[in-house]
Amino acid sequence: MSLSPLDAAARLAGKRGRVLLHSARDDDGLGRCSFATALPSATLIGRGRSLVRLDGQGRAVQRFSADPFDATEQFLAEHGCTLSGASGAPPAPRVLGYFGYDLARVVESLPGGPTLGHDTPDLWLSAYDGVARWSPSGDFELVGPDPSALAAALAFVAPPLLAPRFGALVADDDGAHHMARVDRVRDYLAAGDVYQVNLARRHVARITTPGDPLALYSALVEAAPAPYGALIEADGLAIVSGSPERFLASVGDRIETRPIKGTRPPGRDGAAELAASTKDAAEHLMIVDLERNDLGRISETGSVRVDELGYVVELPTLFHKVSRVSARPRGGLGYAELLRATFPGGSITGAPKVRAMQLIDELEPARRGPYCGAFGHFAPTGFELALAIRIGVIKGHELRVHVGGGIVSDSDAAAELAETEVKIAGWRAALGKL
Repeated sequence: MSLSPLDAAARLAGKRGRVLLHSARDDDGLGRCSFATALPSATLIGRGRSLVRLDGQGRAVQRFSADPFDATEQFLAEHGCTLSGASGAPPAPRVLGYFGYDLARVVESLPGGPTLGHDTPDLWLSAYDGVARWSPSGDFELVGPDPSALAAALAFVAPPLLAPRFGALVADDDGAHHMARVDRVRDYLAAGDVYQVNLARRHVARITTPGDPLALYSALVEAAPAPYGALIEADGLAIVSGSPERFLASVGDRIETRPIKGTRPPGRDGAAELAASTKDAAEHLMIVDLERNDLGRISETGSVRVDELGYVVELPTLFHKVSRVSARPRGGLGYAELLRATFPGGSITGAPKVRAMQLIDELEPARRGPYCGAFGHFAPTGFELALAIRIGVIKGHELRVHVGGGIVSDSDAAAELAETEVKIAGWRAALGKL
């Protein structure tokens, strides 16, 4: 049997816990393998410290209160995934899922935050007995302790995709309100309260005709392919991703992050303009220093290094400035301690991180939910998590898409508003194809 990742995901339509992690484009050597699966044997779902475990039929078998990062580490260990160096071979994931931005409230002291959008789990992880894997060379195989149920599901040819239909993507409030929030951040910057804040803006489209979210993902891939494409159907919501950014991954005996900070629209001079911009360079360096600090909390002394600083990567709809930062984790480190030290990512919060998150709570009109969290896979031989940017969340009768950018002292409110339009262009193009 030979299938493409999208074909396999189509054959799994209607199966509980369908997940597609799709390397639709190899930008900068990221996300080179693709995976598709469904029918989890166990699931962990969390909201704050309230957690529930589901069995393979989706039935609740345990409700309990605990630190969600400790519960994550235990769940991963039960399925053979402990934090260790990557082997270099293509991974065989056992657990896939996502971490929502609001898990940060378990780690840091934050205000209550807005109530709008407060209806999605902070954590969804599922364990699978079988996963379809496509290696960087395109080789397809089923991996896992018992992929027989997955093989049976993939044996049936999928019917044609029924594409959903959406209304227009409309921001929660108008551009003037977003520019006012940018100016408010600049007031805090001028007072020395913070150095940078990543400020996001939410857009919502009503679902006019229900359909398979895979059709939306397929349209997004056509408009803006990304190394961390994904469809995650997580018991009541669906996440569709076109993320270009690595949050954390095991690379040999090191853990690596690749923060993105700095954006330009496509065009002949976009890359050169971004490379030469002193504003973007300063903004980028702040986040690199923040990531170095976060990794320093869990690493061997002296092992943190910037492997490559501030290079420009071209994506289908824009240019980004990227750095590679890595560290060698100290002995005995587990996933709970790693995630508490680094979550959420610095490039989508600001600096200092905690104060930036407090201002995000104060200024953004809607909760971020899965946006600006992380998603990916865990295997016995390593892990890889993408930053949950350029994602859409289908919940109830609407599609929610956040876009944002870093605000520093010399930011221009109109330019920051324009940047959000550049970043949402891929989504508008995708909806136009349905």
